Amino acid sequence: MGAIDFPSNLGTPQVADACAVLGIEFRSGPTGIRPLKSGMRCAGRVLPLPYDGASERFFQILDRAVRGDILVIDNSGRLDESCMGDVMAYELRASGLGGLVIWGAHRDTEALAGMDWPIFSLGTNPSAPRRDGGGAPLRVTARCGSSVVSSDDFAICDVDGVVFVKAEERSRIVNAAEAITQRETSMIAALEAGKSLRQQLGYDNFVKRQQKDPSLHFSDHIKEYSTERKI
Repeated sequence: MGAIDFPSNLGTPQVADACAVLGIEFRSGPTGIRPLKSGMRCAGRVLPLPYDGASERFFQILDRAVRGDILVIDNSGRLDESCMGDVMAYELRASGLGGLVIWGAHRDTEALAGMDWPIFSLGTNPSAPRRDGGGAPLRVTARCGSSVVSSDDFAICDVDGVVFVKAEERSRIVNAAEAITQRETSMIAALEAGKSLRQQLGYDNFVKRQQKDPSLHFSDHIKEYSTERKI
């Protein structure tokens, strides 16, 4: 599988909403993972790296890499050491990776932010690892918070966080997310033109309907109302 394009107008909120609409499982990274610099975003196949302190792990994982992959480093969320610095980050970027997600800490923050390469991390620590695992074969899965990911997964990363979905569902998710984005864009345009969200969603009509049928939920009303008016 080669590098995969992902529409730049789609963010993690639209992807999450699309998955909910389609009934597709998605997993989120820990809420603390943030981009090193505003505007950083990336999307691509997951390249999982369970990290044990051995620097050669990064060279080993590159043998499995495909251009555009997003390297997900599983350092068990440790913040007592860093597992990524500027020199290795330059090596990874030069190898064609599309970005980096660290369930752990990094260092050399200013240098990494100046690379203009998407890096998402849980935090910072100036200390390099003082352990060296190595020896054992690399596992084919990694954890990112409560999420277990593999090369069968696709990562979408932006300022709102990280979302993982099955790569095989990408096309369906993109189509649904684009429809959601178009709908929300139209709704915002209507709001700016003076039509309130209550008007757009027929809230007054919902109140009347609920008086007759107390079991009616607003979410059901929205689905029906939106379908009728193609909102």
